[in-house]
Amino acid sequence: MGQKYAAYSNSGQITGFYDSVDSPAPAGVQAIAITDQEWQTCLSQPGWTVANGALVAPPPYVPTLAEQAAAALMAPVAVTSTSTPALSASYTITRDDQTHIQAEVQSLMLNGTFADGSSAVAWPDASGAVHTFTVAQFKAFATAVGAFVAACYKVLNGSSTTLPSAALTIA
Repeated sequence: MGQKYAAYSNSGQITGFYDSVDSPAPAGVQAIAITDQEWQTCLSQPGWTVANGALVAPPPYVPTLAEQAAAALMAPVAVTSTSTPALSASYTITRDDQTHIQAEVQSLMLNGTFADGSSAVAWPDASGAVHTFTVAQFKAFATAVGAFVAACYKVLNGSSTTLPSAALTIA
């Protein structure tokens, strides 16, 4: 392989890559010599340009507000319990977790007990450690998670431009 080149337009946009041996640049094309590493980087990360005879990296990707809200729904929330510090932890809130929370709340509302008939539920945090919630504590937890999820969905559907904090406080 020979010397590698990045061809570019008058605006600095890279228009192609050439190798002096395998695929030489056509006559009259603006091009700069690049290293093998720069060649690989430009091919794997689109958006590079040329300015003042040098490669310029593309600006870092900034996720959209909707992408940030979707990511927040896949990340744990940090719950702080003011009355029971043992409940303070990070908890996952994936779709499966939300479905489980809803099932327990539905049982609490219909029967006054958790789905297994008990008055307390062992709920794992994001690290797998189990925390025991009473009915009142779990309702507070479910309410806080529900508010967070609802706020994320408002961002996703465009009715809000404010991401909620993933730091939740319950009694």
